[in-house]
Amino acid sequence: MPDDDAILRSPRLGELSWLQWRHMQTVATVHGWDERYEGHVAQIVGDFFARHDPARERFWVAEKGGELIGCVGLTGVSEERARLRLLFVEPDARGLGLGRRLVDACLAFARRAGYREVVLWTVDVLEPARRIYAAAGFRKIGETVSELSPAMKDETWLLRF
Repeated sequence: MPDDDAILRSPRLGELSWLQWRHMQTVATVHGWDERYEGHVAQIVGDFFARHDPARERFWVAEKGGELIGCVGLTGVSEERARLRLLFVEPDARGLGLGRRLVDACLAFARRAGYREVVLWTVDVLEPARRIYAAAGFRKIGETVSELSPAMKDETWLLRF
């Protein structure tokens, strides 16, 4: 059953702080990640607030019944390359297509903004997210031992338009 009744919109004041908190409460705790991951997430959000270009960069939140259930962002790397950031879907909203809707919104925006490619970072243990990225046309272009845990691989994925 697709989750197409969720509303995708720009975040309101404080909602990207919610994203950071939820990443730490769900993703980080499940995988045993520490303050290095929290710092990574905080840096992404902080950099976005400090210097984003609204015509070429943005975040989306997904809201359903007045509750936030997901988020994703797109930030610029160069004139031609953007970076997909911090895809998150609440655990009880997973498997209904919301992650794919968020990624599709990001990619449609990236095309309209004139980017020629989108890159992302993930880790090999995030299988559901990796399936979304592959279905959207991303291809893994590199991997290294993860700084978060030596038992995982950091992965770089790329989509060219």
